[in-house]
Order: sequence, then C-alpha cells, then structure tokens
Amino acid sequence: MKKTKTKLFAFAFAVLCSLACFAGCKGNGSTNGAYRLRDSQGDKPYTVLFEIANPSRPVGDGLYETTAYLRLVGVYVKARKADSDTGKVNVRLERCVAQDNENEPFGATYWFDGVVENKKSHLNGWYTPFPADLSEDKGIQAGNLHITSYKYWRLRCTGGDLYLDEVVFIGEVLDEKDGKGTGEYSLVPALIHTATPHGEETQSRANQKAKILLDGQPSSVAEVVK
Repeated sequence: MKKTKTKLFAFAFAVLCSLACFAGCKGNGSTNGAYRLRDSQGDKPYTVLFEIANPSRPVGDGLYETTAYLRLVGVYVKARKADSDTGKVNVRLERCVAQDNENEPFGATYWFDGVVENKKSHLNGWYTPFPADLSEDKGIQAGNLHITSYKYWRLRCTGGDLYLDEVVFIGEVLDEKDGKGTGEYSLVPALIHTATPHGEETQSRANQKAKILLDGQPSSVAEVVK
C-alpha cells in the first residue's frame, strides 16, 4: 500500500465500534493486559480466528447507509513482547473458508508468513510482519482478498509466545462489489470468531479474552500507516 495513495474514508464509526468494541483493560509496560498468542504445542496450534466485514458508510444526511466493498490490503499489530530464546517469533496469517461445524472448522487456503522481533522498532507501535500490501506477495490475485469472498482470517505463531495489544485490518475500497481498487483505504470492521482455549478455560472464556485484541481500534488508517 503506497502512503501517497492513502486517504481517509469516513465510514460510520459506530458500526466499527459495535463489531470490535470490548471492555478490556490494557496493561502498562509489562505484559499484563496483553493477549498471549501461544506457541503451537505438538499438533495443537493456538490461534485466533477473526471474522471481518465490509463496512457501511453514511449517504447524504446520514439517515441511509450503503455497503462499501473492500479488499484486504494489510494486517497490523501492536505487540508488547516477543518471548523466545531467539528474540523473535514467527507469525502466520491464514486465509480460511467457513464450513458448517463451528468448532475450529476452518482449513487454511492461503497464508502469509512473517517475524516479530523483540526489539524496540517492532514493539508498542503499529507494525506489520506481513507484506504491506498482501496482494503483492507471491503474485496472489487481488480478487482473492475481497472481503465478500474471504472474511475469515486466522493468526498463529511459532517459536515462542507473542504478547499483543491490538490487531487491525486495513482494506482498499473497491469501485463495485467485485471491482477494482479506488486508492482509498479504510479500517475493516472485525470481531473474534473463535480463539483456542488456554489450559482448562472454556471456549466462551477464550473467545472473550481474545476480544482485547480489538478493544482499542484506531479511528483512521492514518494512525496506523504513517
């Protein structure tokens, strides 16, 4: 995503809040209050599965709304700490397709790999370990990133634990449902679909804890992409 093309796109902020808001408490400089994305253990990966949506925008006097169609451009995180012996953690962002069974039913159809290092430039600020524009990685077609077609994305890590404060999705506005990019960018409304339980916690509790990843969403793309 080119900085020179980034524009503010005024979507209804209440829509974003209704999908992403969660009353969680952020910690200070320690890892308290951050979400611990655990290292995979054997055949058990610890993951968070996000469901993203096309946003709505006000039309005219704001009494009416219309859907704005997006393609996913990038995923940024605020990381508190990458806890490993090597000082870095490998992360993977997986594109998933929904099936009928809602208990971890989503098989990855495509993924992006990256690394978060435990150093100042990678922590406590917005950072993407993945390509800044996902469609430019490995020649993936932009159409395969349209939110209308692929709304489930899963995050996992290996090689250590990653302590996260926030995850944000950024999309490019399309000129029509299956159209081309307009050069305008928008925050993408997101919610937690499911998260892997830690220890003996219930699935409901795991999902609730993961909502801290969406409880401090920025108000504009410009806050994330400088």
